[in-house]
Parts: sequence; structure tokens; C-alpha cells
Amino acid sequence: MNNMQIIGRTVKDNIVLTSQKGNTFIKNTIAFKNEFLSESSSFVDIMVSGSRTTNFQKYVDKGDLVYISGRMEQSKYIDKDGNNRSVWTLYVNDFIVLENKEKKKEKLQSKLKQKDKKTSEIMEEFEGNNQQEVANKNAINDDLPF
Repeated sequence: MNNMQIIGRTVKDNIVLTSQKGNTFIKNTIAFKNEFLSESSSFVDIMVSGSRTTNFQKYVDKGDLVYISGRMEQSKYIDKDGNNRSVWTLYVNDFIVLENKEKKKEKLQSKLKQKDKKTSEIMEEFEGNNQQEVANKNAINDDLPF
């Protein structure tokens, strides 16, 4: 059985390809953390075809966190210098968008607004307390005979 499952982020905008027969494909690259090398990320090219292309194009953008499952295939070729090369591609059978970049951005902006509101409330409270302290000092100064 040839089935790979990864969770990672798309690293670029979708590249839409059309075959001579008119079939549409989407090509992209997924970056995911390498569990064996804690400070390292790995990259795998993906190819989306068939009925999934419409939804992938519609819902997945650069930077989105996605779950991808599919089959791995190796392509071999000879580069311009005559060296044998190979490329691994994950042909997508299924995908789920786990975190949309825009929604994440909105969430962060909402958190910042909440923090700004809390900061404003603290500053207002501080200024109110400060004014009360000044009033108290003035009241004390009025009681002193000198």
C-alpha cells in the first residue's frame, strides 16, 4: 500500500496546469516539520487532480495549514548537465484545510484589539487612581497649618 499522510503549510501560491486533453491540475509544495531533526523542515511537492482541483483552488492559499493524504510517486530524469535526478511527488487523494491564513490573521487582529482594550482600561484605571491620589494629597495639604 502506498499512502502518505502529512500536515504542513503550503509554501507558495497554487500553480494551475492544464493538460493537452483539457484536464486541470494544481501543483504546490508543502513544508512540514521533520520529527527526527527538530530544527528542520522537509518539503514535498504535491499534485492535485480530478474533482479535487476546484475545491483546492478555492480553499487553499499560500501559508495555509493543511492535512494531505495521497500516494507518492518518484519521477526520474536527466538534468542539463547529464546527471541522473529524481523527484518525489505526493498525488493528493484527500485534503482538509486545518488553518486558513486569513482566518488566522483575523484571529490575531481580534486578540490585538482585546489587548489594546485591556491596556486602555488599565491606563484609565491608573489615571483615575492617579487623580484620586492627587486629590487626597491636596486634601491632606489643606489640613496642614503651614
